[in-house]
Order: sequence, then C-alpha cells, then structure tokens
Amino acid sequence: MINKTTLLFTLLIVITAAFTANAQTYITSQDVNIFGDTVITHRNQSGRVAYKVTKSTDVFNNKIEKVTDENGNEIRMVKTSINIFGDKKVDITENGEPVASIKSSTDFFGNKAQSIIGSNGNEVRSVKNSTDIFGNKSITVTEGNHTTTIKRTIDIFGNTTQTVTGDDGQVIASIKVSKDIFGNEEKEISDAQGRIATLKTSTDIFGNIKKVITDKSGKAILTVKTSTDIFGNEEKKIETEMDPQALNKMLMFWDEIALH
Repeated sequence: MINKTTLLFTLLIVITAAFTANAQTYITSQDVNIFGDTVITHRNQSGRVAYKVTKSTDVFNNKIEKVTDENGNEIRMVKTSINIFGDKKVDITENGEPVASIKSSTDFFGNKAQSIIGSNGNEVRSVKNSTDIFGNKSITVTEGNHTTTIKRTIDIFGNTTQTVTGDDGQVIASIKVSKDIFGNEEKEISDAQGRIATLKTSTDIFGNIKKVITDKSGKAILTVKTSTDIFGNEEKKIETEMDPQALNKMLMFWDEIALH
C-alpha cells in the first residue's frame, strides 16, 4: 500500500511536469547603475531582454520611472515632481509623446485641487475640495464646459443637507437629513422642481423600528415595520401597493440613500 508521503510526492511531480510543459520562463533581475538608478530587467525564456524599468531621481529631486523595450526605446515614462509650495505634478508620456499631466495642489486655506491635462495642453477634468469658514464642505467637478458641485451644509440644529448643482448653479438634487427631539430621523429627497420623496424613521419605547416613505404629496407609498420579540426573533412587515419589481427597486434606492 502506498503511503501518504509517496502519494503526495508523486502527485507533486505530475503537477510540476504539467505546468513546466505549458509554462514559459521569465527572468527578472535588478541592478543599480553608476548613476544610482535602479534598473529592473525582464528577460524572456531565451534570455533576451523583453523590457526594462528604470527608476531614477534627477538633480531637481524629481522621481522618474521609465519603461523601455529591448532596443532601449521608450514605451512609457512617468515623472513626478513637487514644487517649492508642495504642489505635485505627474507627467505621463508614451513613446516620447505627452499623454497627460496630473496636478495636485493645496491652497493657503487648505483647499485641495486636482486637475488632469490632456496631450494638447487643455484641461480634461478637475476636482476641487473646499471648506468654508462655517465648516461646510464642497466638491466641484469640472469636465470640459460642464461643472457639477456637491455641497454639504450643517445648520444650527445639526441638520445636514447635501446639494448637487449644475453649470448655472441650478439645484439638480438634494438630500436633507434632520432629527426631531426624540431622535427620529427624516430624509427628504428633492430635485429642481421640489420634493420627490421623504423617508421617516422612528423607534418606539419597545425598540420597534418604523420606516415610512411618502411621495411629494405626502402620501405613504411604503411602510416597513421591524419588531423583535423577547427571544430576539425579528419580524418585518411591509405595507405597500407597489408591485414586487418596483418595491425591490425602491428598497435598493433607500438602502443606498441610507449610506449618505
């Protein structure tokens, strides 16, 4: 009877032979040249250079990572530089031609901005994060001639509002979250024309949770009641006139809203 060790050893030989028959061998070596650059060389199974990755730092302390082919021609290069103000710039070229530049900066007030410049020198996209003196945060995204801003504000009662505006400053959508003195939460979703729907969540003295979704007229379209008995068993009741497909979409939508 063949013991387990012999069986495993035999199996290992078979597996190794199977992989060796179909696999190709690539060799990677790493060296440091006379300039202090790190050169990683990738060779194919015949020993010829497939490509090289050279990591270097120039006299201005810019970091450069360059990929070249077997003949030393550039495939791709990424250059990272930081100016005296701490602003970061990443330049990307392929085959010696500019592809894109990514600029990241922080102003005197701590607002952060990032922009992507295309090969023609024009801005493709920019994102700016800012916070005003009241602690309200804004994210402004510009793509071409279109600008979208997401602003989060908190009023004196602790209610939060997230508002999305378009090019002309017109409100596209907003989510307002507020709580009453009992800790019950209300989320109101609005578009440019006004309120779309509201989700109210309340908890009674027994810990039972009730969620009610109302439409723009205030009519309840979905009610979910969750209760737990003394044994810890949970029961959920759903009251609605919606069809199953519409109900599923509504529940998924409000689950997503609950994360904001």
